[in-house]
Amino acid sequence: MEEKKLLFTATPLQNNLMELYGLSSIIDDHVFGDAKTFREMYVAVSNPDIRNHSLRARLQPVCKRTLRSQVSEYVKYTERIAILQEYASNPNEERLYNDISDYQQTDNFYE
Repeated sequence: MEEKKLLFTATPLQNNLMELYGLSSIIDDHVFGDAKTFREMYVAVSNPDIRNHSLRARLQPVCKRTLRSQVSEYVKYTERIAILQEYASNPNEERLYNDISDYQQTDNFYE
């Protein structure tokens, strides 16, 4: 018997298609194949319009995106107030951040 999966996330993608790959792989690890193939087909492309059309088609069976404006009559949202706090990282923190970011871009990250 096949397990059914449902993923709810309120976190928007941060302009990184590998995040999309990771989230969709939680639901169905066959939607896009492996990370290397996904990068070749969707990340390293010259025409973003063709890529986006292809991505929408591939995701349609497993992804439903609901906008805040579509549910605002049912869900009461609190007002968000952004507060900016300046922060300067020290060299060790900067190195750790860069090492983690580099690792997340490797093929091993999602395996």
